[in-house]
Amino acid sequence: LMEWCASHFGDGGEGRGEGFRFDVLLAGDVLYKEGLPGLFFQSVETTMAVGGALYLCHVPRAEVTHEVVLEAANAAGMDVERVDKFGEGEGEMRVPPDAKEEDAVRARIYKITRK
Repeated sequence: LMEWCASHFGDGGEGRGEGFRFDVLLAGDVLYKEGLPGLFFQSVETTMAVGGALYLCHVPRAEVTHEVVLEAANAAGMDVERVDKFGEGEGEMRVPPDAKEEDAVRARIYKITRK
């Protein structure tokens, strides 16, 4: 995999990987300050394939609430479905030993697709 990535994207030089889109994008705890949600969804628009999906785990930080994330996704023309069911009688939340339990409780997992 590392070899394939290097052959397609190299060291990030101009034009490398341009136009390449992914069926599945994964992101966790990346929206931690104001201004990032809009930029993040611009990147999602340019890297997610038609019919693709982004799985985003978001933990509210600073002023980036769940509502802010949902608004930014909607403004970018995305559909959002909450896919975690913790606290609703489905699934079991397992928190890694080095994670803060309070963050795990506040976290939500979303499946985001194009409208």
